[in-house]
Amino acid sequence: MSKLENIVRGQEEDPLLKSLIEGGELEKWQKHFCDIANVFAWCVDDEGTPLVKSDREKEEAGRIKRLIDENQLLDMLSRLSESVLEDQTVETTAYPNMRLAVIVSRANGKPVVSWLVCGILSDAENMQDYENPPLEGFENQITEKQFLRAVDTLRDITSSLFEYKLSVLTANAEYARARRMESEMEENLKRAEALTEAVWILDGDEGVEQKAGKLLEIAGSVLDLSVAVIYRVQKGMPFPEIGTKWCRKDVEWEPDAEGMGLSLLRGEKTLILSQSSSIGVSEKEGMENLGFRALVVMPVSIPGVKGIHVCFGETLRERVWKLEEIRFLRDCVKILQRVLSK
Repeated sequence: MSKLENIVRGQEEDPLLKSLIEGGELEKWQKHFCDIANVFAWCVDDEGTPLVKSDREKEEAGRIKRLIDENQLLDMLSRLSESVLEDQTVETTAYPNMRLAVIVSRANGKPVVSWLVCGILSDAENMQDYENPPLEGFENQITEKQFLRAVDTLRDITSSLFEYKLSVLTANAEYARARRMESEMEENLKRAEALTEAVWILDGDEGVEQKAGKLLEIAGSVLDLSVAVIYRVQKGMPFPEIGTKWCRKDVEWEPDAEGMGLSLLRGEKTLILSQSSSIGVSEKEGMENLGFRALVVMPVSIPGVKGIHVCFGETLRERVWKLEEIRFLRDCVKILQRVLSK
């Protein structure tokens, strides 16, 4: 599979090359250089496949492509990609007035893209040393000295442009990382403040149910959840008993003990469920019956009391649970344990 096919399928890992192709910059550079230098040039991968597909390619370029020896091209690409000293090579071809060059453009020492450059010489010599006659009928021609200078120029310009583009990508990535870290710190601070508020509830004068409701509201509001509800499974009862619940203001949700079933309440086991999770049929049915698209079920350990679980759910959108969110919910459940133990 060529590098171009990998990029199209979203598997190309090189962010520099991906940005150059998606931004149309390789296509622009390729066209402008061919027009200015009077040569034929293509950006290719390590298999010689063009990385830029141009619908406006001149007829002469198509003719050149058919004349290039594929084995010679692959050999040139292979030698340069493996070399740590060379980044370009120029060779004669089977035609006395056709020259072939390959340039490997690198950024930070790493190969990014290769250039295939072909020129039709106007001052070719020693015609008798070639088995084929010189090529005729090409409007775009160049002297051998000009061709060598064009190859050097393309190498230098591309190297500078790649280094500049890489520095921009690096700066953007650092900025995005800083913003992400800032956002994560704000979320951590928000959760820490919420836990402090939750601890203060323990000393309040409200009843157990009111305190439990406040804790569910704190946990649900901080994580922007839809629902938080306490269930209890009692021996001999076919369905769990519904206790305190909290719903976000824009959410209409009615608890359904029968819909919950017992499959989601498994003793001391914490369940972290979402639409993308690998879950059993019974768990999936239980979650869907309740109208949840993501759900966390945690046991509440209370001395002398069994079967209490608290469920934190999302009903309106898909959700992938973060590790920090699960830790926060566990801390909230620990405080809830202290409230219910009283």
